[in-house]
Amino acid sequence: SQFRMQLQGHALSTGNGYAYIFRRGDGTPEELVPLDPAATYPVREEDGRLWYVTSAKGEQQRRLLPADVLHIRGYGYDGLVGYSGVDKARESLGLGMGAGKFAGTYYRNNARPGVVLEHPGKLREESRRELRESWQHMHAGLDKVSRTAILDGGLKAHVISFNPEDSQLIQTREFSIRDIANYIGVPPHKIGDTSRTGYASLEQENLSYLTESLDTWLVNWEEECWDKLLTEEEKSQDTVVVEFLRQALLRADLSTRANYYRTALGGRPWLSQNEVRGLENLNPVEGGDEILDPKNMGQGGADNTPPPEPGQPPGQPPGRPE
Repeated sequence: SQFRMQLQGHALSTGNGYAYIFRRGDGTPEELVPLDPAATYPVREEDGRLWYVTSAKGEQQRRLLPADVLHIRGYGYDGLVGYSGVDKARESLGLGMGAGKFAGTYYRNNARPGVVLEHPGKLREESRRELRESWQHMHAGLDKVSRTAILDGGLKAHVISFNPEDSQLIQTREFSIRDIANYIGVPPHKIGDTSRTGYASLEQENLSYLTESLDTWLVNWEEECWDKLLTEEEKSQDTVVVEFLRQALLRADLSTRANYYRTALGGRPWLSQNEVRGLENLNPVEGGDEILDPKNMGQGGADNTPPPEPGQPPGQPPGRPE
């Protein structure tokens, strides 16, 4: 779990996740070690051969065979490397960070971003600095709300009115969440924006998330692991499968699943008992691999061939009644 999380994080942020495949003497994989995506990259030579180049801290660059590098990549132009998600979403990320910083400053200043202090005379630079610092010390911060201000010497305070709604602060922060969600290809509610999600549509949104976003990455993982981690014998004989169980992401409630399985096993069944148990991650049972044939579907069995009449050779159609 931690390995997949790390490599997928590298692929989303930098566009590429790399891991070196340590192999035993017979070539079977023994260990997967993540590589630094900032110090690893593929190189295609003029003759078409592909290499991977990587380096660790204080070490020289090393060339690695493509078969020994597990490479999870995002969308890219040349098919070798994926685009960096952070680079492509830099402006959207900056807008969200700027809105967050502005909101923090706004509330840190007692929700009053601007106060003008008017003095009838001319103040020296040192006096202006002391007056500004004294005012900030007395009134800046939410814990100093509604403190009484005492002004003397003809000093007047003018508060610059400000409404966060007028500057669309709240809308800007919501938009930045949706904009970032578009870049990484997930529904906004997956990263905290629940303003447009209801329980009635959550199942459909999860289906859309699986088919339009997550499934692309799952196929990427499955194909790369199948190509790099299985032996040629395992590939040819199809004895090992690399697959993510999508059903777990679209799991309906228990009552809905029970009705679905009841329909699949009864009437004209299209699932066996062990296939249903497999969908529920349960072990198979003896005799559960056969699809049952209900008795009311014909006396002759699944092909509905009627039994022969008495004295009639098997396989001959029955005679017409007189």
